[in-house]
Amino acid sequence: MREYCRDVINFKTFSKSFKLKKRIPNAEENWAVFKDVHEPIVARADWEKIQQKRGKARKRKTSDGEKNMFSGLLVCADCGHNLWYHFNQKNPEIRYFSCSNYKGNRGDCPTTHYIRVDFLEQVLLQEIRRLTKFASRYEKDFTRLVMEHSQQADLSKRQRKQKELDSLFARDHELDTLFNRMYEDNIAEKIDDERFARMS
Repeated sequence: MREYCRDVINFKTFSKSFKLKKRIPNAEENWAVFKDVHEPIVARADWEKIQQKRGKARKRKTSDGEKNMFSGLLVCADCGHNLWYHFNQKNPEIRYFSCSNYKGNRGDCPTTHYIRVDFLEQVLLQEIRRLTKFASRYEKDFTRLVMEHSQQADLSKRQRKQKELDSLFARDHELDTLFNRMYEDNIAEKIDDERFARMS
C-alpha cells in the first residue's frame, strides 16, 4: 500500500447509489493522492523496488488453471469442511486435495485427509466404465432406473416449488390484509393521505 510511504489516497472505491452498500473499485486516475502527509513506514525508493520485484514474480498456478473438476465437491470426513485444491511446488504435476480446517493450517481438524487428484480421476473413470458396462449389459433395467431417478428428481423439484408458491401466496394474502387495515385507518382518519400513499 502506498500509504506506507507517506501518501494518503482517497476515492479508491465508489458506490453507484447511496442505496447500494457495495463498493466498486475506482480507476486509478480518479484517485485523490496526497503525498508526504505523515511519517513513512517504508522509504519510497525501497517501496518501488519491492513493487518491481513483485511484478516480476511468477504467480502460483496449476498447469490446467486454478480450479479442478472436483473443487467444491469434496469434504473432510472428520470435520465436514471443504477440501482445498493444491499442487506440489517442486513438481506441479502432483495435484491433491487436503482439509481446509487442518490444525497444521491453524484449524482444529486432526488429519489432513490428503487425496491425490490422479487417484480421484482413476476412481471416477472406473465408476464410468462400470456404469457403461452395466448399461450395455442390462439396457432395460438401466433405462428403468434412470427414468425412476429422473421422475423422483422431478417430483422433489415440484414439491419444493409448490412449497415456495404456497409461501408466496400466504405472503400475498398477508400483504392484502395489511393494506386493507391501512386503508381502513386512512378512511377513519387514523393516518393521513400522505402517509397512506407512502406506506402503500
